[in-house]
Order: sequence, then C-alpha cells, then structure tokens
Amino acid sequence: MKDQPELFDSARYEKGEHKTPEPDHIMARRTDPMSSLVAAEEAMMSGRRDTQARDVLRAVIRYPHKTSRELASVTGMDRYIVARRLPELEKDGLVMKEGNAAGPVLRKCTVSGRPAVTWIAVTERKTET
Repeated sequence: MKDQPELFDSARYEKGEHKTPEPDHIMARRTDPMSSLVAAEEAMMSGRRDTQARDVLRAVIRYPHKTSRELASVTGMDRYIVARRLPELEKDGLVMKEGNAAGPVLRKCTVSGRPAVTWIAVTERKTET
C-alpha cells in the first residue's frame, strides 16, 4: 500500500529552506504544528499579514476604546485576526492598551461579556533625548 502523501513540504522546514519571520513578528511558535508554520509563512509572503495589520490599525483609529472582540464586531473582521495583529501593532508602537502606570485597565466587553483590555492608537511617539 502506498504511503499517504504529506499535505505540507516538511522537508523544506527541516532543511531550513523557508522564510524566517523577523523576531519581533513571529507568527507561529516552533512548537506549533506544521500547518501553523505554513500558514504563518504564507500570510507573510502574500502580504496578507501586513494588510490585516493596516486594517486593524485603521479600526483602532476609527473605533478607539474598544476590545479586540468589539473591533472585530464593528468591522466584520475575524476576531482571531484582530486579536493576533493588536500585539504586533503594540510592539511596533502604533497602538497601546488603555491603562495607567499600574497596567492595563479592564472593562466588560460588550460582545463577550468578559473583562478585557481596550485599545487606542498611539498618536505621539516619545522621542529619546
């Protein structure tokens, strides 16, 4: 009986013949299944990740003080995409969790009914002197 062919070219990954994301924007962990690694690479290579990030940033600018679930709800975007892109945008200094010196402030999400952080766009970047 013939072996079932693999869905993904795992040999490419074993040989290191795949694009490695920038460290600040790793979309899948090394311990994730091969399908997650392939999906992450495809999202980066196709430009889909950047498009999603731009769309999420626009949503935060248009709808400030919303949770990730609320942003997904008002824009029609997939909630998982919004939730994944927000921390990346935060690392880039483009958005931030609302809060104070003690940390992010939680409020009840109108979609999930659970406590959640809200997001705002960073309008001014601090410059080091």
